[in-house]
Amino acid sequence: MDPERVVPGRCSSKRRAPGASLTRVALAGLAVAGLGLGATGCMMGHHHDDDVIVNDYAYYANIDTGQHLTTELGYGAGLFVEYDGGGLWRLWTSCDTTVSHHGCSFDVFVTAGSLIDGVGATDVELSDRIDYGGRDLTFHADTDYDYDEVSFYTDAGADLQVEVMLDGYVEPDFIFWHGDGYVHTGAPYSPVVFTPSVP
Repeated sequence: MDPERVVPGRCSSKRRAPGASLTRVALAGLAVAGLGLGATGCMMGHHHDDDVIVNDYAYYANIDTGQHLTTELGYGAGLFVEYDGGGLWRLWTSCDTTVSHHGCSFDVFVTAGSLIDGVGATDVELSDRIDYGGRDLTFHADTDYDYDEVSFYTDAGADLQVEVMLDGYVEPDFIFWHGDGYVHTGAPYSPVVFTPSVP
């Protein structure tokens, strides 16, 4: 049986698969050094040109450089994407374990517009994995009351394509980022290609 998942700042229902539904409950607690709440299924063909990713099946989004997200850990499930500038990306997870009484199993698939280098991890456990090479990185995180983070470098200003699976389902609704001056709480389809506002 699929646990109900709580999404920070969102309230709706969506079919996950035949017979399995996912209920979203509004949650206060998603904060950022800015104001607002705003708007992430399947990778097909894509290619790279000069740090830019072109994918006819992707959702394209701007990401504001230097904007960091916070949430109350244990109360909302999500993948949080941040770009610090100078090529430094941070992707971290949170789960709604306090509410759902279940952990979250995240699989994150990243393709960069340039080579990925300087990979680091914060608060990861033995069950978490990071694999990378060339322009690609995968991050598996089993998250409950804490967070799990992967950080890495690309060329400054390079695009980043992200797809997230939560408990085995492609879930673009669970991707959060700060772009165009406000917090986006999910995307309409996946993968999401992020373009930094400042390199």
